[in-house]
Amino acid sequence: MTHNLTKGNIYRNILLFSLPIIVGLIIQQLYNLVDSVIVGHFIGEDGIAAIGTTAAINFLIVALGTGTTGGFAIVIAQKFGARDYPGVKKSVGNAITLAIILCAILTVVALSSTRNLLNLLNVPDDIFAWSYDYITWIYIGIFSIVGYNLITSILRALGNSVTPLIFLAIASGINVGLDILFVGVFTMGVGGAALATIISQTLSGIGSYIYAFIRYPILRVTFKELILEKKEAMHQLANGLPMGLQFSIISIGIVAIQSVINSFAVPNDNSIITAFATSARIESIIIIPFWGLGAAMSAYMGQNFGARNQEGIVEGLKIAKHLAFGLAVLCAAILMPLGPLMVNLFIKEPSVNLMMYSRLYFWMIPPFYISVGLILIYRNTLQGLGDSTFALIGGILELVLRVAVAYGLAPVIGYYAVFLSNPITWTITAAFFIWRYHFLIKDKIKKQYFLEPILTSL
Repeated sequence: MTHNLTKGNIYRNILLFSLPIIVGLIIQQLYNLVDSVIVGHFIGEDGIAAIGTTAAINFLIVALGTGTTGGFAIVIAQKFGARDYPGVKKSVGNAITLAIILCAILTVVALSSTRNLLNLLNVPDDIFAWSYDYITWIYIGIFSIVGYNLITSILRALGNSVTPLIFLAIASGINVGLDILFVGVFTMGVGGAALATIISQTLSGIGSYIYAFIRYPILRVTFKELILEKKEAMHQLANGLPMGLQFSIISIGIVAIQSVINSFAVPNDNSIITAFATSARIESIIIIPFWGLGAAMSAYMGQNFGARNQEGIVEGLKIAKHLAFGLAVLCAAILMPLGPLMVNLFIKEPSVNLMMYSRLYFWMIPPFYISVGLILIYRNTLQGLGDSTFALIGGILELVLRVAVAYGLAPVIGYYAVFLSNPITWTITAAFFIWRYHFLIKDKIKKQYFLEPILTSL
């Protein structure tokens, strides 16, 4: 069922729409966690390090596809909010065609540059083959990952955040079973974990597409809608590419950080790599509500922007900020004392160095989670209001800050630089997005007849 996010109680709309997204993201992270737990128990610390060291280049390539298709869905949300249903159908058809072209390009580029990317990361020789095997399978599955993200984003643009959750839950069960089969029984190594993820994602995407086609006549595109129309395609790309490039640019910063982390590894001791990989996995689960709230704001703001619903924009942002503050306190309260203990879920007998790095991670980073929440809320709000280009500028800012902090401070304070890079980057970037929101709204008042109340939303 579609859900019009421009009518009714605003708090209820945001909460009920974001909850299935949050639960879905939790499930997704849990089966990513299962990958690491199974790999850790059957292969050991180096297996987790091999997966962890590919995270940055995984995000670098895949996020360009998922971010771009997420931007396509914002256009669909805006047209749905404006009740331009023929426009919705045209946008869906063009989005599918553009996504296919994008995936083909990304697959070729990714597979042809894998070894160079791993060398750029300074991946240790003793885990290089495993890292190569894992990321190669992920790149082979780009069509599945991006395709699933596209249909999920389209359903959310129409106000349906429940159906993707159902299919994701089913796929997660399949993923766990395949993990045990491929890694534990068939001893396929870390490549088996990647293959399990791709197969489960493919099944989830196919199920979602079949459901969408049957359930929503508005999504039953014909060959006519699949043919690219210049004006529509340019509109989609103008919204999608900045969003995709924003994530890829951010991931370049992550690549830089990973390279610095890898440089602190010593022969036969990859504990700092493993510590960051496990700590990041644990953190990614706990802070999921931020990402769910951010994803909800894209569709919510897109629909309200299309409907020119001023009150919905103003009050929606206020409510999202209040939720973010509460979540930041809760997440920090959980991870600062308990985060290091959760590392034992991955490693049977973690080394002393691994535990030291994990404690530093959870003591230094969680106090800055409020900045993460504000970034996700304001960035997705701006994207929903049609300001995707500035999201790209914000991504460039994050890249510059991460690289400057990590590389600039590493010679002075050593590995502490990588712990400080995120807090410093998050704080400055959040302030930048807040400033842009005020600037954008003033501009919209002049050009698109928004009224004074929006200026009081902060």
